[in-house]
Amino acid sequence: MAAEPLLSAEEKATEKVRFGNFEVVNDPEGRPVLLGKGTFGRTYQARHCFLDIIVALKIITERYVADAAVRQRFLTEARAVAKLSHPHIARLYDFGEKDGVLHYAMEYCGGGSLADHVAKSGPLPLRRTIEVAQQISGALKCAHTAGFIHRDLKPSNIMLTAQDGPLFAKLIDFGLVQPSVPGATRSFAEDQSADGPRFLGTPLFASPEQLREEPMDVRTDLFSLGMTLWFLMAGRAPESGSSAEVAASRLNRESYAARLPANLPPQFRDVLVRLLEKDRRNRFATAADLFNSLNACAAALGFRQAKDYTEPLAAIDSEDAQATESGALAKLEPIEIEEVTAPLTSEFSIVTRINEDFTGINYVADEVGTKGAMSILHVLHPALLEDEPALERFRMHIAQLIRVDVAEIVRPKAIKRYSDYVAVISDKPGGTDLSSVLRTEGITPLVEAAPLLEKIADVCDRLSAARLPGAQLAPGRIFVEWSNDGLSKVQVRLCPRFLAVSEAGELARMNEPENTSSTMTTDMLGDPARADNMAEHFASLLYRVVAGRNCPVAASLSTQAYVAVPGLSEESNRILALVIARQFEDSSCGKVLREVLNAEGIVHRVPGHPSAGFTERPGSSTVSPLVTPLLQSVTEVADR
Repeated sequence: MAAEPLLSAEEKATEKVRFGNFEVVNDPEGRPVLLGKGTFGRTYQARHCFLDIIVALKIITERYVADAAVRQRFLTEARAVAKLSHPHIARLYDFGEKDGVLHYAMEYCGGGSLADHVAKSGPLPLRRTIEVAQQISGALKCAHTAGFIHRDLKPSNIMLTAQDGPLFAKLIDFGLVQPSVPGATRSFAEDQSADGPRFLGTPLFASPEQLREEPMDVRTDLFSLGMTLWFLMAGRAPESGSSAEVAASRLNRESYAARLPANLPPQFRDVLVRLLEKDRRNRFATAADLFNSLNACAAALGFRQAKDYTEPLAAIDSEDAQATESGALAKLEPIEIEEVTAPLTSEFSIVTRINEDFTGINYVADEVGTKGAMSILHVLHPALLEDEPALERFRMHIAQLIRVDVAEIVRPKAIKRYSDYVAVISDKPGGTDLSSVLRTEGITPLVEAAPLLEKIADVCDRLSAARLPGAQLAPGRIFVEWSNDGLSKVQVRLCPRFLAVSEAGELARMNEPENTSSTMTTDMLGDPARADNMAEHFASLLYRVVAGRNCPVAASLSTQAYVAVPGLSEESNRILALVIARQFEDSSCGKVLREVLNAEGIVHRVPGHPSAGFTERPGSSTVSPLVTPLLQSVTEVADR
């Protein structure tokens, strides 16, 4: 008789459980770490005993260990995934059997499912919803082309590779997969185990034909994807109630088109309407058609188009190459420097000098002959112009910034060589700089500053994900539009960095920060890894906003020099001290902010709340005394 695959959740594990080369990971209490469970299997976190990599290990449920039909389904799922190779489908590593118990190891996704993400963070913004749609439609195109229909596509079967940074989704759980080749459709009567025929799937995301137990084709997955996108935008599916109530709504003649949000852009509305057609003859015919329509929609809205990973490798250009209806755009090249046979003052009248960084000096200027039009000029240092490799990288980053899908940056328009200077030209945003706001506001409670900090962190992480040098986080280089409501409803624009210190180390060492408002210390300029670490700059900015003063420069060298922020908990101060002294592993700005907010018990308001932003978790009381001694935990870390 086959042994049970693992201890039940209620039992205490006394030893490690091993399946082939994989050892199940236990939590601190000795229980196996359960990642998820379904009708036919449980998935645990496991470690490869020799390669020391973390995997998701799926094990057939005890009840079905001896069920021949379920064992075949389990094997079918593994074989299906093994045949698929796509960045947005979780990879299969191994398959095996131990004492009659089938198991297989697949790629571990540490960000949890999209269902978890929405439950924790609320509905996704439009841009990210479209990104998920592009990624999963590409995965479906791969699966359908290989001859498989998923049949259980839903938010909990779409995993995220990481909790922070851009959303990178992977489709999992092909347990209900069926052949999609012509003539290979089957009905629910063939879907049976020891329990006999049964509905398999999730009614809330199932297509009408799936609920009617009719033969299915690839279009059933497209309907389920449409329902998933609805869930991501709204935070819930369009129906609720029992399975019977959901089925009754799904099977009536009422169209979903009239129920879509009124503020959806027409390009994306058209895509959703076709996905959610109850008559499959009116849906997209294939995932390829959907993928192409989503790319056209993204282009019309100014978003990034997705690469088609199902095309031959030779047809895949760099990440900056995008397809258009008129043909493929050429590979991105460094921006050309426009030649102007006149001095800079022929086009601009300098108003004020802002600051200097290691690539040049920043000015605010009026455009000559254009009333009210103001620009920001970044006048390049002569040393940069003489460093050809650095200048080429600088020009490449300008070209990337012109095209990158980050609306909250001060976007460069051109780079011009005048008879006297070379300057990067950007439109000056409205509002004022954050430094002036902070002087007015004084000390800002973290719960009020959280919306602003969240926007800044998101921009920094998106720039980093696009392989750009990041943003300038000195308060004087952050532009905000705000009202008397404080920082909770502020709009923000960040000035991007045009070059990383690691790309021009000698040039950086020639220049020091002009004043203490800079988040980049002289010591950082001599250490490119630190100078380019946006998390450290972000932590210094967070400190400045909440403390009402700059963090001591020496705190970047040692946690012992860190001065605790009154009003923040000991744990939050410990996190900031370690990040500023770079004694944490490299982390995203978003992760740093989430760690601090969690330590303070600050959470997002529930969706639909009349006041957007954050609130303190009921019962949280983590504020430290107004006079906080040097943190013992920080000192201990520094002494190690």
